[in-house]
Amino acid sequence: MRLDEMIGLLSWRILKYLLIGALFFLVGFKSAWYIQSLKIEKMRLEAKKLEEALKQCEGANESNLKTISALKLDIAKANKLCSARAKVYRHTLKKLQEIDALEPKSEGGNETDSSDPILLELNRMFPSGAYDK
Repeated sequence: MRLDEMIGLLSWRILKYLLIGALFFLVGFKSAWYIQSLKIEKMRLEAKKLEEALKQCEGANESNLKTISALKLDIAKANKLCSARAKVYRHTLKKLQEIDALEPKSEGGNETDSSDPILLELNRMFPSGAYDK
């Protein structure tokens, strides 16, 4: 064998292994590229799902805020009504205490007798027919 043939044969063997190695490298690179693209697509789908869930939560939060503000208004109205009722209660209680402090006449009169101060005050406080509804 001549030197040219030996170099050619040697270079062909080396070139063959280099081509096989390059082919495996390209196949591996393509496989890795494909796997990474699948992972990226999966991450995009998860991000899309999370964005939809976030939009639903934002909608629920807005609804809850509206409900809370409506409840706050209802509480304010209820507090106002309760304070008005308490004012009427205190006024009525004060009036009844004033009536209790009056001394009745010892003479036996009837209900229409205006000389009894307790009866007179009670009739002023609760006029007849006012609660017959």
